[in-house]
Amino acid sequence: MKTNIKNTAVIMIGLLLGPLFTFAQITENESAQNTQGADIEFAANAQSSNLFEIDAAKLALEKSQDSQVREYAQRLITEREKLSEQYNGLIAQKSWQLPELDRQLYNSQLETLNNLQANDFDEHYLQASLSNHQQSLSLFQDFSANEYADADLKNILSGQIRPLESNIEWVSNYEKDAVQETTDSDIR
Repeated sequence: MKTNIKNTAVIMIGLLLGPLFTFAQITENESAQNTQGADIEFAANAQSSNLFEIDAAKLALEKSQDSQVREYAQRLITEREKLSEQYNGLIAQKSWQLPELDRQLYNSQLETLNNLQANDFDEHYLQASLSNHQQSLSLFQDFSANEYADADLKNILSGQIRPLESNIEWVSNYEKDAVQETTDSDIR
């Protein structure tokens, strides 16, 4: 069952973050002028991914039976809504025209989470959240290190590194504690 859950989470996260990987890979040979299009695409995909995380966390508030998971989801909502405001402010400041993104993929992923039974939800949600945060951390660090990327966008992303690390640590510790509790109850 654990393998099935992890496979589901990896597929969901791969589909969710796939577009970000494409736009995060700006080579050093590209000029600043050529990267504006990549900055805009990255911002659009990052914002879309961010909105998905908010929606998934709201679903966790409804479906989770665990108060710690609900607290985590509420923290994510607060963090991600603040990040969304920052993205929107930057997009307006730069007068960037973001492309329309197909939210069908995200809606499908939300439907998958929504269709899970309550006793399966937390594990799927947390596994997806952990994978998403790990991949986002790597992408944000890479994008922030690119000398040609938009400085204001890099600033927003660099401000997300510590919250991502904190969320990764929380989920990892939560999962470790859950495994320990299962092991302890199996021993009894």
